[in-house]
Amino acid sequence: MQIWAIIALVFILAAIAVFIIYKVGFFRSLLGFTGWTTLGVIAAAFLYSFIYREADVPPAPAAIEAMPAPEEPDDAYKNKDPDYNEERFAESPPSRSGETRDNERRQVAKRPPCAVLDTCRVVKVLYGTSRRINYDIPAEQDGDYADNDLTPFLDEYDGDREDASLGFILVTVPERARPDDNEVFRPREPNRVERWFHIGPRLDGAKHYIFRDYDELSEQEFASELADKKRAFVYIHGYQEPLITAAFRAAQIKVVGGFDGQAAVFSWPSINGLSEDNYFEARRNAVRSGEKLKGFLNLITENLDADEVHIIAHSMGNYALLEALDSLETEGVVENGAPFDQVIMAAPDVSMLEYVRLIEDVRSLARGATLYASRNDVALRASRTACERRRKTLLDKSPNLTDAEMRELETLICDNRAGYVPKPPNDIPVLADGVAALDVSYVDRNTWLEGIAGLHGYAFEDPQVFFDIGAVMDPLRRAPIDKRGQLVCLTESNTYCENADGAEERKFWRFY
Repeated sequence: MQIWAIIALVFILAAIAVFIIYKVGFFRSLLGFTGWTTLGVIAAAFLYSFIYREADVPPAPAAIEAMPAPEEPDDAYKNKDPDYNEERFAESPPSRSGETRDNERRQVAKRPPCAVLDTCRVVKVLYGTSRRINYDIPAEQDGDYADNDLTPFLDEYDGDREDASLGFILVTVPERARPDDNEVFRPREPNRVERWFHIGPRLDGAKHYIFRDYDELSEQEFASELADKKRAFVYIHGYQEPLITAAFRAAQIKVVGGFDGQAAVFSWPSINGLSEDNYFEARRNAVRSGEKLKGFLNLITENLDADEVHIIAHSMGNYALLEALDSLETEGVVENGAPFDQVIMAAPDVSMLEYVRLIEDVRSLARGATLYASRNDVALRASRTACERRRKTLLDKSPNLTDAEMRELETLICDNRAGYVPKPPNDIPVLADGVAALDVSYVDRNTWLEGIAGLHGYAFEDPQVFFDIGAVMDPLRRAPIDKRGQLVCLTESNTYCENADGAEERKFWRFY
């Protein structure tokens, strides 16, 4: 009787756990479906062994004699393993250490099967990066396990180069990647269990974004890629995002968002690993990458066959943008008109005071600017807390600070982040002249089921916000803003614009 009571209790607890995992996306995003299934199997095995022991079941017979060790396998497994493909490994990018690079492409990707079957599109994304690159690491192929940790673009700042490293990434985007197909609308990122144990679905070009190929480009080759392009955008990623997933985002904007121009990314060493030390090391990398970002932006604006260049900066990537625009504004590059069209700041992880400084540069260097902010962005709440804790640590250590720590202390401004809206509807997003501020706190809550990633990555996770970004970069859909989608106009006193008392107040827009 005691055993069945235990079984009933376990089933009740399991039902409660399943309910919590379903309702709270943070827990589900930690391990994913495969991870929780694995834990369930382990728990079931433990329960079975417990019942087996409690029921006083006699043990198994004596151990069977050990069988002789098998002989060493030969090459016969090559013919038995359906995933073995000798040509595939032969096509991995060769080491280029110390080699003189010729004009011919060292690595040419074959047309993937999904492109032949018209189930995916191949997108060439140009990149500039301040990361070190290990060209020995191959790209992905159909049938591989997704592994975001396996990347040729390292989390190390390349201090040996004065300018950004240039190149391209070939990405395939599933034709099914549409808002009504939530499985493939967003690039899939493997959860921790899948990465650690190489389990889960194999990559399929019809279902997954796949990193197909990459290569470096000289400055002349990079310029030739832009020679016949009329429009371009540059995506600057945030904390903990590798260059490969940034290229996925860029390809998503181009294909799913319908951008008819060149997609480009600028990547900085954003440190993969959630800890306070990693966070501030990443921030320092973002700041010192600003000069290389400036050169990358100059290269694009000088070689594009038009003057329509957009910038999308997400999260901590706004630090790199802040430094780059500061330097450009100091150089006085606006004599021939603003070099950029629209600057989009999505969930910027910069303090409100630093944001004001950023906006001053944006106003002189771009024709328009847009801010996306949310009260549900727990990552930005955590950012402020981390800043306050770091500042206290350094103050407690004072006056025994190193020069580097002194400089860091001077830069720690621990007010609300510009991408965070504290407690609406009582409070509002930070407003600045010349910037369209959009409060996304009330967008589709299906995004939040993905946990912290969705809460902070809504710009690319939620279709409503994603397509609004596309509208900002499209002059035909950009204005009037209140006709662009499910947006309502409010004043800085947080009243509807049509109910304003006539006083001239600044406006912002809220998704509903």
